[in-house]
Amino acid sequence: MTIVRYLTIIGLTSMLACAAARHRHDYSRCDQEPTTRPEQQARARAWFKRRKLMKRHEITVDRIRNAFQREMLMLADHDWAGAYYYGDGLGCNVSITLSPKTGMTYKWIGCSGLYDIDYGPIVDIQHDYIDVKLSLPSIHQGYDAIKERFYRVRWVNRHYLIPGEDMIQFCNAVNSGSKYGINYLVRREDRDKPVFGLPDVPEQFRSYLLESPIECHITQIESQTTAGDDYETLLCRIDAGRNAGLTTNLELYLSAENSFEWQVDVEEILADSSGVRISKRLNLPTDYFPQVGDLLSTRRYWNNRSRPMYDYSDPATRKFLLEYYGPSALEGHDD
Repeated sequence: MTIVRYLTIIGLTSMLACAAARHRHDYSRCDQEPTTRPEQQARARAWFKRRKLMKRHEITVDRIRNAFQREMLMLADHDWAGAYYYGDGLGCNVSITLSPKTGMTYKWIGCSGLYDIDYGPIVDIQHDYIDVKLSLPSIHQGYDAIKERFYRVRWVNRHYLIPGEDMIQFCNAVNSGSKYGINYLVRREDRDKPVFGLPDVPEQFRSYLLESPIECHITQIESQTTAGDDYETLLCRIDAGRNAGLTTNLELYLSAENSFEWQVDVEEILADSSGVRISKRLNLPTDYFPQVGDLLSTRRYWNNRSRPMYDYSDPATRKFLLEYYGPSALEGHDD
C-alpha cells in the first residue's frame, strides 16, 4: 500500500509540472530545470496535502459558483465580472468566475477529473488589475496555475484576465500572430469575437507589443554543446540588437520549415547585434538544424502569410496543426 501511495504522489507531481509548463506555452520546461530528489518529494507531499484540502473545499467552490450565477443575473454589461476560460478541451481546462460579491473561484479540470481548485474574495480593484486573496496554500512557486493578481486586458471586444507573471508572455503571443488566445483566460462569451490591431494592455507592458515584427538573421554559430543526453544547444550571433527594438523579454522564432522544435533565448544585446541560445530536446522529431543565414522573427512562421510553412489544404496537416497548436495555427487558412 505504501508503494502504491508513493507512486501516486510522484505521478501527480509529474502531471502538475507538465500541465503548468503547458500553461506557459513551453512544452520543454517539465525537465528543463532538474530538481534534487528531496525537492521533488517535498513538492509531492505539498501536492498530496493540497489534494486532501481540495476535497474539503470543492463544496464551497460549487456553492460560490451557484451564488455567482445568481449575481450575474443582476449585472448587465459589467466591465469585468464574468466566467473566464482557457484550455484545449483535454488535459487543461481552467475556468474562473469573478464578480464583486462572490469574489473569485477557480477550477482546473483535465482528463483525469479535478486537478486543482481555489477561491477567495476580491481585495482590490484598479483600472488595470484586480487582486484576490486565495484560500488554499501555495504548492510551489512556478507550479501554481493561478495567482492573486489579474491584469485586465481589452482586445477590441474581448475581455482577458492575465495573471501578473504572464503579461509579458501574453504580449509575446500577440507579437507571434496568435489571435485566439486559447492559453489565456478570456471571458466565455468573447471567445469568438474578432480582434484586430493590438490589445489594450497596462501601460508598463505596452513597450513589449510590436507594431510590426522584428526580423533578423543568424550571422555566426559560435559553439555547439549537448547538455547531458537531453538537450542540444547552439550559441549564435544575430544581426539585430537594441537599435532594432530587441530586448531579452521578446521571443524570437526560427522561420524555417520544420524548425518549430527549436527554442530561441536572447542572452546578450548590443546596439546592432545580439547573442542567442538556440536549443531543443534531443528526442523531438525534427531533422532541421539551424545554420548561418536562417531568418528569425518575433512572428511565428505559420502566422506569416508571406512565407507559408505547411500545405494547409492537406486534411492530415490541418488536423496536426489544430491538435498541436490550436485554432490560431489555421487562422487565415480556412477551406
